[in-house]
Amino acid sequence: MGIWKTENGEEFVVNMVDNNIVRLKNKGCKFCWMSDNPGIKDENNTTFYETKKIPNLGTEGDETDKQCLKDDISVRCVDGNLVIGYIIHWVLGGGAAATKEKDWFIIKPGKRD
Repeated sequence: MGIWKTENGEEFVVNMVDNNIVRLKNKGCKFCWMSDNPGIKDENNTTFYETKKIPNLGTEGDETDKQCLKDDISVRCVDGNLVIGYIIHWVLGGGAAATKEKDWFIIKPGKRD
């Protein structure tokens, strides 16, 4: 368990170790609440999701359409700022994810590497 500390002094217990938190924050990653981003949990919301073809394991050439988060979305972070980037960590619910915080994610600004 680690603690994600924001620039405005808020602290959140997250299911990451502290050195990973530091590494992500050094890359500009931000903590966000799903509740601050209406529609982000709705796989039919085209603001956040797109359909991608995913290969079926064990079946060469066979693919399935799957709703996936886009790589370039705009979200509001816990500090109130808008960030354009891609989600790298997603916790829907809590407890089982080793944190009492529920429905949050980490976004990395910019394009996917």
